[in-house]
Order: sequence, then structure tokens, then C-alpha cells
Amino acid sequence: MNTPLSALASVDLGGVRRCQSWPIAHAMGATCALHSVPNRSASLRCDLFSVALTRVVASDAFQPTDRGVDMETSRQLTGVLALLAGLAFVLGAAVLTLRTSDRGLRDGAWVIPALISALFLVFSMVAGAREGALGFWPEHSARGLWGNQIWFDLLLAASAVWALALPRLRAQGMNVWLWLALVAATGSIGMMGMLARLWWLEARARRG
Repeated sequence: MNTPLSALASVDLGGVRRCQSWPIAHAMGATCALHSVPNRSASLRCDLFSVALTRVVASDAFQPTDRGVDMETSRQLTGVLALLAGLAFVLGAAVLTLRTSDRGLRDGAWVIPALISALFLVFSMVAGAREGALGFWPEHSARGLWGNQIWFDLLLAASAVWALALPRLRAQGMNVWLWLALVAATGSIGMMGMLARLWWLEARARRG
């Protein structure tokens, strides 16, 4: 009778260090099961290949990392980033309010949304690489009512910006359908890029 894989979650082969990681245990179990190791054996004995495999996977290079520490560090980092983003919004909005006159924005103001778009694109690429390209969707659809509330809030904010900017986009001859598709696909990345383009065109028109 072959030893079940579940029974090999922790094994001791000739003094080899115990292995608690389930993928490693399954690999060991598959190797031992192929050789019909008795289930009643107090100390499992496989052939030299199985022992060698056990020694390799039990080495420090193959030990699982402490996911608890990683998750805690990640939560602390994302908390700090959220706080910094909130402060940046408040300060940025205040500066924009103080420095914008009735005649409109300064000529070089387009650099600000362009820079934000580029930085947010890089951040989004990192998030996508680490957590999947569609990792944002479960946060909005499967995290309860607050997840839905954040999603609705983002859509409402984007709709408000689009409605306010649309006449100005048309006035500058921008392709509104192209920009709408970009905003719908990328969110604030496209929105900031659109504002940067709009402000640049408006500044050029003012210069004549």
C-alpha cells in the first residue's frame, strides 16, 4: 500500500531536516509513492534519488518566506502611500486654487498633469505586475459595500471631469472619442494625459 501524499506533509528521511511546505511535501510524496513505501513504516526509506530530492528542497534556498511579515509590511506601505496621496491632493488643490487667476492657468501648468500621468502609469504597472492586470476589480466588486462605494465614487468623479472638460476639448479640436476610450480604459492615467494635452493647447492658443 502506497503512502498517501497527505501523510507526507512532514517526513524524516535519515536525519534530513523536516519540510513543512505543502508543494515540497507533495513532490516528496509523489517520489516515495512511486516506490511503494509502506504506510506502517516508522521511518520512511526511499531510494537515493528521493533522499537527494529531499535534501535539495529542504535547503534554505527553498524554504518559504514568512508571508505574515511580508503582508504586514505591505499593509504598512500601502497605508503610508494612501496618506501621502491624500496630503498631496489637499496641498495640490490649495496651490492650484491660490495660483489660478480668472484668466486661467499659467502656460506651463500642463507639465503637472503630464507628470502625474507618467508617475501613476509606472505605479499602475508595478501594481499590475505584482497583483495581476485585473487585480483592481475584486477590490471594487467583492469587498462589500465600501468597495462598491469607492468604484461608484471614481466613476462619478471621472464623469464630472469629462462633462466639464468636453466643451474645451471640442474647442481645441481634440478627438473626444479617442480620449474617452483612453480614459475609460486607463482611468486617471488617461484623464491626466488628456488634461495635459488640453492645457498645452489652450496655452498655445493664448500665445497666438
